[in-house]
Amino acid sequence: MFKRDLDDSLLTAVAALSMGLLTLESLEAAIPAWRRRRTPIGQVLLQQRKLTMSQVFAVLQEQATSERLFGEIAVDRGFVRKRDVQEALESQVDDGPCLLDALVEDGHLTREQAARVRNRARELTRNPLFAVHSGSGS
Repeated sequence: MFKRDLDDSLLTAVAALSMGLLTLESLEAAIPAWRRRRTPIGQVLLQQRKLTMSQVFAVLQEQATSERLFGEIAVDRGFVRKRDVQEALESQVDDGPCLLDALVEDGHLTREQAARVRNRARELTRNPLFAVHSGSGS
């Protein structure tokens, strides 16, 4: 599921760029806002009862003074397993809008343009160069 959503976002980006509907700069500007719509990973792990509030605060405190990701720190401290972080990331991806919907919501694309991008992304999946493989991701 997580890999498929990632592939869909990549295909959306490639399609919109290839159609000239977005520039690389506008796409780069849109992605942080899209990511912020997702529930923070610490909150997901807290809701899943994988972390306590004090563990979340401990990770956030360390993260504030480092370049490391929340999940990396939580695993290194022994608070969670890598698999717990992966499951939380999958849940996080399902939580927010897909990239295409976010691009429409933020005014980067119209609904008509989004429909064209979606069709172009489907066409790309038929191209062996952009083929999205189903199955388990690692």
